[in-house]
Amino acid sequence: MGVCFYDRRENPSNFSVERFCATSDNAATTWADWRVTETGFAPVPGQDDLVGVDYMDDYDTLASDFTRKSAGFFGAWGDNTAGNPDIRGASSSRWAD
Repeated sequence: MGVCFYDRRENPSNFSVERFCATSDNAATTWADWRVTETGFAPVPGQDDLVGVDYMDDYDTLASDFTRKSAGFFGAWGDNTAGNPDIRGASSSRWAD
């Protein structure tokens, strides 16, 4: 089971966000999480005129391999590290220590 989310825990001023993911091997009784992004970034809302001005992005997803040939999952997220909205993605196997 996996979930990913934006978190401000690493930023003392409570402004920049980072991407974290977590997995559970025991039906969500306990979770192990890790940071996906290398650095924090400022949220950049209001990039889509059809969605609310406080909305950051719609590129936040996880997908598993239903054929079960690959373990883990692939995640995509909105990343503003470069100062503009970009879409990033990576396999959870790349994030494991």
